[in-house]
Parts: sequence; C-alpha cells; structure tokens
Amino acid sequence: MQLEFKRNLGVKDRMIRIAIGLILVILVMMHVVTGWMSSSALFIAGLMIFEAVIGY
Repeated sequence: MQLEFKRNLGVKDRMIRIAIGLILVILVMMHVVTGWMSSSALFIAGLMIFEAVIGY
C-alpha cells in the first residue's frame, strides 16, 4: 500500500511561513529575543521554514 499526500500549502502560505521564520531568526540574532524564548523562537522558525520548503 502506498500513501500519496497532496500538497497542503499554497505559494502565498509558503512565502508567509518563510518570512515569519526569517523574522524570528533575525530577532534572535539581534538579541531582541533572549533566554528560553530564543530557543523557542528558533525551534518555531525551523519548523515554519521546514514546512514551507517541504510544502506538506
């Protein structure tokens, strides 16, 4: 049995996820977000960028 998934993200949604992910990374790099929230922000940014690249 083979599972086939159709893409769930449109082009606009993918661009928005990449933009938000990059904004979170920039905020952490500029030390606007610090402490445990920086780890959380990087994790969320990574997830958003990963989902945008994969598209599912």
